[in-house]
Amino acid sequence: AASDVYKRQVSELNPLKNRVTKPKNVMFSVTRSGSNYTVSSGSVFIFDVAQTNIGNHFNTSNGRFTAPVAGNYYFDFFSIYYGVYSNAWTSIRVNGNRASDQHFSPTTNAWANVSGHYMAYLSANEYVEVYNGGVSVQYHGATWSRFSGFLVG
Repeated sequence: AASDVYKRQVSELNPLKNRVTKPKNVMFSVTRSGSNYTVSSGSVFIFDVAQTNIGNHFNTSNGRFTAPVAGNYYFDFFSIYYGVYSNAWTSIRVNGNRASDQHFSPTTNAWANVSGHYMAYLSANEYVEVYNGGVSVQYHGATWSRFSGFLVG
């Protein structure tokens, strides 16, 4: 349950107060090559262009960021999409579990955007990814779509 996750995060965070945990300022910013692409329902976004990947902890083959050290991390996702969808959603996921969901159900064929943000305490080797749920959606790559994150401390 969400309250159990919160309690675990607080208990793990307390011993880390006043400790520097930013080796080499871990951060990444990735996008998708090309223009229009479809992400199937129940699939992870594969961001295949790393514009920044300090520490090389983002994997462009599987779309995952893996935390190198325990600490607080911030994540941001955005993309534009096109089409009419019922019950479309994206999620920033931690270890395959939904952590921050974004819902959209456009009723006209036009470009629109979806975005999400998430800040969490992660233990070393936990991973974060962006997931497409609900239905298959046509997104746009290049500068119109991005997933980024960094170690806060």
